[in-house]
Amino acid sequence: MRIVFLAAAVLTALHSVPASAACEAISMQGERERLTRFLGTGGLDGEQVDFLVGGTVERADELTSTGFNDRGKTCGLDHVRASVLGCVNAMMAGRTLSQIRTGKSAWGKSDVTRAELLVVGFVHACRGGALDAFYVR
Repeated sequence: MRIVFLAAAVLTALHSVPASAACEAISMQGERERLTRFLGTGGLDGEQVDFLVGGTVERADELTSTGFNDRGKTCGLDHVRASVLGCVNAMMAGRTLSQIRTGKSAWGKSDVTRAELLVVGFVHACRGGALDAFYVR
């Protein structure tokens, strides 16, 4: 339930910035490194980190410039994609990463941990926030 409230807060924050607002400096490389560092120091092994960072980048890379609103056009595709990773990083801050197996599958991987499901959920919430903030709906 807390994830829903966090996602709603992120969606509102991304959507409430006016199109004329300057796009903050953000890069895919920087946000990817930040996410990799957080997950690695949070107790996930190398395979889990690669799975989650790779999946996050893949979901961000699925976004295209087709259908951008004024803000999306102003900020550009690289910014929009990096914003997805930045959002995931913001939502992960201060979280404890549980290694308890769930028996559930995500992104083609079976029996993922709670930590992996948490990241996957945040990625989809943040991608949805980017769609609301940068695309015509």
